[in-house]
Amino acid sequence: MPSPLLTGMAPLSSSSGHQGDWSRPSDLNLDESDLDLPGEALQVDGKSIPGRWETREALVRLADDPMTTTTPGAMRELFRLEDIAGGLGLNSVRCVAKKYSRSSVEHLRRNGGVGDEVYFRDVHMQFVANAWAGEFNARAPPKPVEMIPAVVIEIEHPRTFAKAYFGVERYIGEEFEKYNSNHFTPQLLLSSRTRETPDAFSHFTFEASGRQVMVADIQGCGDVYTDPQILTPTDEQFEFGVGNTAIDGIKLWFASHQCRGVCRGLNLEHPYPKELDEGLQHTRRMSHLRTLYSREGDGTKGLRTMSTSVQAAETRSPNGPG
Repeated sequence: MPSPLLTGMAPLSSSSGHQGDWSRPSDLNLDESDLDLPGEALQVDGKSIPGRWETREALVRLADDPMTTTTPGAMRELFRLEDIAGGLGLNSVRCVAKKYSRSSVEHLRRNGGVGDEVYFRDVHMQFVANAWAGEFNARAPPKPVEMIPAVVIEIEHPRTFAKAYFGVERYIGEEFEKYNSNHFTPQLLLSSRTRETPDAFSHFTFEASGRQVMVADIQGCGDVYTDPQILTPTDEQFEFGVGNTAIDGIKLWFASHQCRGVCRGLNLEHPYPKELDEGLQHTRRMSHLRTLYSREGDGTKGLRTMSTSVQAAETRSPNGPG
């Protein structure tokens, strides 16, 4: 698989642009041991970053305050960023800069010993996922997908000289949808109206890679995706971060995945039918009976109990929503 190149700098300012350095993934189709590969190996906080990276200059304008979104991220704050001269190579002046919140940074350091290298691993995952999106589209699915490219910039405050990293990508909108995750998602078994394409893309990456890689945690606007999590059977080199739940996570993901029309059109077969059966049984047990409470009239008659049966949907039709 290709690996990305990336690092960067841009002085902090919300009112005017400043010259700085940047970097982005480079399309590498060769073995990384090839001495003629472009870019360089990186270390951040004393930890090696996967892939090879290149540094360039960019002129950007970064907002002081985070954006207010309809679906704010649990771990990161989003800031508006303008790529004034197009130096980031994202083909958009309007971009979003993502920064881990203080509480998230503390959590990552405390539970995984993870520091600033997390920004580079995130972009590395997005780069790898982008390559798999190209492979998926080459199979002519009903709906093509896009995993948008991302870069890392390093900000140096003009007064304190304190440094901070941001992940940056083009702005794609604020009406985000999360289609699947990196573990068991029973909601996907409760309705036959869930989207097919995102799950089929994840399933495809697992089979097309010889069951060595799965792009999961699919989210975005329509079929323009961002912020994936890559799962692998093992991750001894910690290439894909703390969100890589390895083979157990892969099996849990497939426990809530039912192949439908898009999967069948790509000749994909479910690799873990036993886990799917267990997932269906678990979802049925948990959702068979729900009790709803509402007050009657003026409230003098107390509570009324209504029992509703909610069954997990087993989709048999290939004509569900793509």
